[in-house]
Amino acid sequence: MNQFCAEAVPLGTLWTVGAFCSSEEAASLGLDNRLPLALLSNARLIAGEVARICEALGDEFVLTSGYRTAALCEALGSSAKSWHVQALAVDGFFRRTSVIDACDRVARSGWKIREIEAKQTQVHFAYGPSSARILWRQYVAGGKLVRVSQFL
Repeated sequence: MNQFCAEAVPLGTLWTVGAFCSSEEAASLGLDNRLPLALLSNARLIAGEVARICEALGDEFVLTSGYRTAALCEALGSSAKSWHVQALAVDGFFRRTSVIDACDRVARSGWKIREIEAKQTQVHFAYGPSSARILWRQYVAGGKLVRVSQFL
């Protein structure tokens, strides 16, 4: 039997477990999107790294998606092997920093972000060693992600 984290548990300075797992899509589909206790340390890793990025950029990150169950990923047309399923990825945007500028700064950093996606209106960051870093860019809204070597 799975044990789940309480929604009020903090994930560092940015979010609670409840905010990290919040999903209107999961609720509308009747899917349970609670964070298993076994993934709490992963969620804290990505939250901590995003907090460091926010501090460096002097900007606030608005979280649009954090943890997702495999069932929710599949319902959204994403992979059940997504970093979101391991509680190691976030999607969102910065209030004052453009998507491309934020992705470029992260790509040039030593932060522990292994996957960076620059979409039209938001970014995707996945936690992991920067030595394994992969950059993706979406040039057209709703279009395919293209692997790139740099953002600017």
